[in-house]
Amino acid sequence: MRHFLQKFSPARILLAIFLFFVLFSGKAAVGASSSASILYDKARVAYHSLLKSKKRMQRRDQWVAVIDKFDSVYSKFSSSGEAYKAVFTIGDLYEQLYSISRRDKDLDEALEYYRLIVSEFKPGRLTDDALYRQGEIYFNRGKYTAALDSYQEILQILPGGDVAPKAKVRVAKIRPLVPVAFPSSKTPATIRKISTRRNEKINLSIGNELILDKIDYTVGSDSVRVVTHTSSPVVFSQGRLSNPSRVYINFNDTRLANDVNRNIKVGSRFLKSLRISQFDESNSRLVFDLNKVGSLKVGVWQEGSQLTVELSDKGAGTATAQKVVKTQKKVKAKAARVKPVAKKIIKRVSVKKERAPAKRIPVRRASRERALKAVNKKVPLIVVDAGHGGKDLGARGERGLKEKDVNLDIALRLKDILQSRYKYKVILTRSDDTFIPLPGRGKIANDNEADVFVSVHANAAQRHAAHGIETYYLGAGHSEDAKKTAARENGELVKSVKDGQVQEILASLISTTKINDSSRLASSIQNELYQSMRKKYSGIKDLGVKEGPFFVLHDTDMPSVLVEVGFVTNKKEEKRLKQSSYLHTLASSIAKGIVEFVQENDPMI
Repeated sequence: MRHFLQKFSPARILLAIFLFFVLFSGKAAVGASSSASILYDKARVAYHSLLKSKKRMQRRDQWVAVIDKFDSVYSKFSSSGEAYKAVFTIGDLYEQLYSISRRDKDLDEALEYYRLIVSEFKPGRLTDDALYRQGEIYFNRGKYTAALDSYQEILQILPGGDVAPKAKVRVAKIRPLVPVAFPSSKTPATIRKISTRRNEKINLSIGNELILDKIDYTVGSDSVRVVTHTSSPVVFSQGRLSNPSRVYINFNDTRLANDVNRNIKVGSRFLKSLRISQFDESNSRLVFDLNKVGSLKVGVWQEGSQLTVELSDKGAGTATAQKVVKTQKKVKAKAARVKPVAKKIIKRVSVKKERAPAKRIPVRRASRERALKAVNKKVPLIVVDAGHGGKDLGARGERGLKEKDVNLDIALRLKDILQSRYKYKVILTRSDDTFIPLPGRGKIANDNEADVFVSVHANAAQRHAAHGIETYYLGAGHSEDAKKTAARENGELVKSVKDGQVQEILASLISTTKINDSSRLASSIQNELYQSMRKKYSGIKDLGVKEGPFFVLHDTDMPSVLVEVGFVTNKKEEKRLKQSSYLHTLASSIAKGIVEFVQENDPMI
């Protein structure tokens, strides 16, 4: 026994256990590494196969399929070297896709993955390449400050890398283009103290610069609520991205505090994680990496300097909704029990009604009228604007289709659907082929105190292959496509107003609340349009939600959007825009988007 104990002493036992775990974990690590390599190699084969086929490269779904393969590597083996390479390749794929699609969203995706290389992985041989690509995108967009930051970061973290010489050339070229900010005696630096629930922080900002200071989140059984804290109310926009599924919020003219948590692992059944980044020199972006998409509902609202985003399950419903259903059932059951008794009471009253005092009758009638008026106030009023009209033909297709006719047809259908199906009140800015000046259209909505204003248009482009559906809300319109579309829709009015005056109008008339609500209305309509149309028709292209300086939207007091339902300059879409069934589906989809927005905003509307 003593010999046995000497042979297997505690020290030897511990050593054996240690060796066992080292051996086991080593095998597991080798297994994981092997699996990541196999998955990455398969994705790389698919990548090269795509680039060999010019026919496949013209199809967006082929690019997305390859991106999904690389994203699978990142999702399953996020800390591996293969994940590092996969993330860079996804950025490269989106950048190449942009050269074909010319969609700004694809470049945004490329930027996001290049930033992911820098934020989530240790510096490696691809980090400086990602930063350089990021800088090039900013440079081509005219965002010189952001581009300069990207190039300078290369020189800071990898000064001896192969990309450093190119970065130095870029820095020398861009630095003269970036204005130097000198402190002004008129607007001295101010200290803004921001109170948080955890502690008290002090942030320095120049002038009226907004600071995003903190992000909180709460995980519930059927929802996740995220609250962002900024130094004052912020103008924001939102959108959804796929492959992988994400929701994002853009904070306009907002800088991130130095100590804000930029990567938050949530791990709920709705949400994997939150990522916040300085999207460019003036805007921040919060990204929600989603777990569940199918029945997910996204709600956004602002209260002072707090912006709340709630992800919830449409199927599960809220506790309030469940209580309402239970209450309705109880009321119905009670009504069923009371009904026989009520009949008896009514019968007695009818026998004795001659003896009832006459003065009570008008009192009951007046009460009923007031109740009806109260109900009527809750009925949403929608103003539908059929773009162009009369002498203003709008765009024209090769086969003679006039935009003004398409717009009016859809507007009339939209009015009928909103009135008959949803019992909404609807006013048309024009119900026939009449010319109405742009400034007068918004006035119609304001004078009638409308809840929503929707302007219906059809698009046009010099490139006849251009096609798709997009929805605009009022904004500066940074992309060239947005500026061209706005210039065409604004027509003669834009020629009579100088650019400086345009900016003054936008600055003075855009309110934070209106922009935020208009952004959500645009997202709701665009989502319904794309999802509904693609189920019935092939080749429907989602051009997304965009900002644009449209005069028809600038003087409305309520949430306002402009919908471009398709391109009359595209042969396929021109043909479809002549079909009654196609126009009806478009009108029905726009109506659904309006209704979804109204219901989410109730009881505000």
